[in-house]
Amino acid sequence: MANQEELDILKQGADVWNQWRREQPFSLIDPLRVDLSDAYLSNVDLAGADLRNANLFRAKLFNCDLSSSNLCGADLSWAELNTCDLTGADLRGSCLIRIILQRVKLDRNSLMRVLLYTINLNNVDLRGADLREMNLSVTNLQEAKLDGAALGKAMLNGANLRRASLQGADLSGAELKRVILERANLQGANLDYARVVESNLRDACLENASWIGAQLVRSDLRGIPWMYLIELTMQPKIFIENLLHDTFEE
Repeated sequence: MANQEELDILKQGADVWNQWRREQPFSLIDPLRVDLSDAYLSNVDLAGADLRNANLFRAKLFNCDLSSSNLCGADLSWAELNTCDLTGADLRGSCLIRIILQRVKLDRNSLMRVLLYTINLNNVDLRGADLREMNLSVTNLQEAKLDGAALGKAMLNGANLRRASLQGADLSGAELKRVILERANLQGANLDYARVVESNLRDACLENASWIGAQLVRSDLRGIPWMYLIELTMQPKIFIENLLHDTFEE
């Protein structure tokens, strides 16, 4: 089927498109830079679709199945993906500037080379994801699920991780300047040799986190139990300077 014919079916809505997909299980969108800019798609089955170099600029996708789809080189800038399934999707070389990924389902595929600068990942599920050395600066990761994620040497300057869950995450060597980690769960996280400067860790859970060789400078640790602060100073090779913390009371 020609590319335009498939797009015409898609634009008729989810029911028509999904029925056609069931009847044509081996027919996928022709990868000739599909133009879905500003499109509104809800409950659409695009599993396994070939969307290489597709134009999804400012598209709004709600509850769509994009599992195992090929989105290499696709333009998803300013797009909004809400409650979508992206497990197994190939996002290499795609443009995700200012994308909103809210309550999306992702697997553990490496997103290391994906451009994620100034992107909204509020409440995203990235548990166990390979994000090593990625630039996630100024990223909104509020309430994100990052348990067990590999964030070694990641750039997180200016990121918002308020109430994010980072249990057991590897943040070794990461750059965390002016990061919001208020009420974040960093239990058992690895922050060895991380650089935490002018960041907000107020009321964060830091139990059993490792800070070997880390730099913790001019940051807000109010709400952190005094016993933990004492243990923090005993971490090998840690450098601590000018922290804001609660006044010790007997």
